[in-house]
Amino acid sequence: MADAEQKINYQESEIDFGLRLLAKFRFDPENFWHRDGFPKVGETALYPDRSDTFFAIAADIKSQLEQAR
Repeated sequence: MADAEQKINYQESEIDFGLRLLAKFRFDPENFWHRDGFPKVGETALYPDRSDTFFAIAADIKSQLEQAR
């Protein structure tokens, strides 16, 4: 849009990216992990270790979640 006045020419769903459908697919959790086309991701790839720059952030988040229980 060139300016804010053009906004009246569109429905909210056309300009609000939060309301747009990005993908539609069928998910069957029973069979998903057993297919060869999608290998299981290792634990080291999912969880940061002390050498990972995200480790301190993840540890802080985990601590906050445990305190909130």
